[in-house]
Amino acid sequence: MRSLLALDRGNDSLKAALFVGGAIAERFRIRGAGAEETAALVRRLRPDRIAASCVVPAWRAALETALGERFPALFWAGHDSPLPFRLDVEDPRSVGSDRLAAAAGAAARGSSSAVVVDAGTAVTVDILSSGIFTGGAIMPGLGLMLDALHRGTAALPALDPGEAAGEESRGLPGRSTRTAIAAGTVGGYIGGVTALVGRSLEMTTPGAVVYLTGGGAPLLAGRLSPDPVLAPDLVLEGLCSIFAR
Repeated sequence: MRSLLALDRGNDSLKAALFVGGAIAERFRIRGAGAEETAALVRRLRPDRIAASCVVPAWRAALETALGERFPALFWAGHDSPLPFRLDVEDPRSVGSDRLAAAAGAAARGSSSAVVVDAGTAVTVDILSSGIFTGGAIMPGLGLMLDALHRGTAALPALDPGEAAGEESRGLPGRSTRTAIAAGTVGGYIGGVTALVGRSLEMTTPGAVVYLTGGGAPLLAGRLSPDPVLAPDLVLEGLCSIFAR
């Protein structure tokens, strides 16, 4: 049975899945995965085909070099791929392949209308409306918000997202600087995504499904309305679907 290795290279990590017969047989996540480390994974798994999305251009070029001619069937998803929807945006070339793959994952699950939230280093909220990808919104992820607050001020301490989420659970008012930062950033993060989802739902057809994926999904789950479909493998599923077309 033929196999497909789907690779999703984000800003700080690689997510991958080995599909056999269209179903996921193995999953992988490698933080800060370099091209050589990824090539080693490919050589170990020896898939028949590779489908990839990447938001780091230098990594894409390095992976092609690392793999060489032994794996010529390396398919890069993009605006010119056989997508399961039509693009209605100003410049299709500027839309990240991860955004397109996530939307393709929603389409592969039977949704011609959807709001797709990918909560990674950056958060993307994209709209599918009756089989048309109309664009969406991009905002900083929680880690970027915390980092900007720390680096842009003289005295505010650094918090990582896990610590901030724990401190925020203590609620308002923040009775220390750290809890005040957590209340502001986590509250703003959740509030921002919630508002974007609400506005996006107004711009698509009634009954559109909200999909939620990415490392920030656990923090957002249960905070969005309507309840989202949690889909940790949505981008990888979308890559498999696009390749199959």
